[in-house]
Amino acid sequence: MLTKFIKLCLIFIVIGGGLILYKQPSVRDQIFARIPKSIPNLPQVKGISTDKFGSISGQLKSELDKSVNQAQKQLYNIKLGDVLKFLNRTQKITTDFRGFQEYIKDQVANFGKKF
Repeated sequence: MLTKFIKLCLIFIVIGGGLILYKQPSVRDQIFARIPKSIPNLPQVKGISTDKFGSISGQLKSELDKSVNQAQKQLYNIKLGDVLKFLNRTQKITTDFRGFQEYIKDQVANFGKKF
């Protein structure tokens, strides 16, 4: 039991020490400098190139810009009458809700009177 505890503590010490050393830039740079940058004799992978990705991201950005511009135009075209109609509707909803609350209170009071 004691040996398992000691082994577990050593594992935590090694992992914690590795994380602390990895967070230091000088040690991290030395580790990455020892790893070879390119491994020879690997076949080229066929697939999408980074050039195509750049054009896709450019198209996506332009589409987003167009949709944002359209939303801004629609926002600027809102009329004052539309805003007033919306406010009147919200006022009607709140008065209807208050009336519904009063109706429920009356029904509960009447229900108590019946018994």
